[in-house]
Formats: sequence, structure tokens, C-alpha cells
Amino acid sequence: MHGEDRSSALERIHGEIWRDLCLAASHPESAYRWMTLATSSSDGAPELRTVVVRLVDRERMTLSFFTDQRSTKWLQICRSGPVALLCLKKHPLVQIRLLGMADFASSGEAISIWHDQHLGIQQQYYSRISPGRALKFVGELAVTPKTSTIEAISNFSVIHVKVHTIDWLSIDKSEGDRRAEFTYGSGEVEARWLVP
Repeated sequence: MHGEDRSSALERIHGEIWRDLCLAASHPESAYRWMTLATSSSDGAPELRTVVVRLVDRERMTLSFFTDQRSTKWLQICRSGPVALLCLKKHPLVQIRLLGMADFASSGEAISIWHDQHLGIQQQYYSRISPGRALKFVGELAVTPKTSTIEAISNFSVIHVKVHTIDWLSIDKSEGDRRAEFTYGSGEVEARWLVP
């Protein structure tokens, strides 16, 4: 940040965040490819799990990932749309928290996205056994007959998270720790520095 005014630094950081998020959707080795998603259970307890960022739309401020419609996370998002995402980049050491509202792609959009996926992704949705269900024995999943393609597609769901706040934290011994917040209102970005 040496030689850079504080508002220019915020603008640069904001651009870097979205550049890295866009890379996450297309580069499996990206630091932001794997994120922790936080939702709320039916009794209000926090639930955390890892999701893979599949699509990013900077103009619409959305990140998207896939899930099974029979999963707990799908049900939790149906009940309550607000979610949080967390990811960490190690070099340089940067954490970002994204707060937003989750919603589901239409069935037409989900089917279109399904057809763009390779078989390895599609195969995850052919299971007759719902995610999180107890197995009768270790190998039950491998020996259970697969469902039809029509049923697999109906299990496949795309979740879009419309981001309304990004909290950026940089841990840097040479320049000192820095933290910034970016909020999205009616087409504008409000940026401010926060105490780390």
C-alpha cells in the first residue's frame, strides 16, 4: 500500500477479490475454489460444510455451487436464505468472508448447467441413497443400483449466493494486518477500512 492512497487501495483490493473469485470457478487449484458454507439448522444451530465454487458472475455479484436436493444444506437454504462463505488464501495470507442470500437456479437453468458438467460430477447425483443417510454397511453405496438419469438430474441443484457484504482480512507482518469491508447496495459498492 506504500505510495497508494487509502481509497485507491480499497478499489484495488476489491478488484483483486473478484479477480480471485472468478479464477476459483475455472481453476481447480485456485485458493478460493473450496469454501466453507455456513447455514442454520432447524433449531438455529450453525452448520458448516465445504462447497466447491462452480460459477461466479461478477456483474450480478453471485457465486454458485452444486448440491443434491435431498441434502441437509438444500433443506436449510429452503428454510432460510441468508448464508455465509469463508475462504483462505495462504500466499499472501488473506481471509475473505462473504455474506449473502442463497437461492436456487430454475429447473431449466439447472438442467442446462447439468449438461455442461463432466461425468465425474454427474455421477454424484445417481445415488439412490440420500446424502447424510446412515449406511447399513461400509460398501452399501458401491453395491446399490444407480438411479436413472432423469432422477439424477432431479437430484441436481444449483445454488446461487447473491453477495451483499465481503469482509477482507490480510495478515501481513511487513505492512501490518489490514481489514476492509465492501457492501453492495443499489448498484454501488461502499468500501471502508475496519480494525483487524
